[in-house]
Amino acid sequence: MNKKTSDKSNSKENEFPQNGKRFSIDLESLDGSEKFILDINRGNINSLKITYQTRWGNSIPLVRVDLNGPPHKNPDGVILNCPHVHIFKEKYRDQWA
Repeated sequence: MNKKTSDKSNSKENEFPQNGKRFSIDLESLDGSEKFILDINRGNINSLKITYQTRWGNSIPLVRVDLNGPPHKNPDGVILNCPHVHIFKEKYRDQWA
């Protein structure tokens, strides 16, 4: 689905976050019927630790990309180093990478 920034997003505030900071950009489908949020988080101690995440509505994570962070353990016990991508699964939400 194609998306665009919503009219309430302020592009001046959407600069890449400083260490330990984050920001969110409101997105919507082209017809305005679906609302999404793009979150960008930057690590405090490790400034190269970055997370990009899209959410549907206010809380359902759809996709999350983790860069330069700690390893991740999937529900089946498989451990993945960074970078890795989390994709929403109904039973596990964003716990699966």
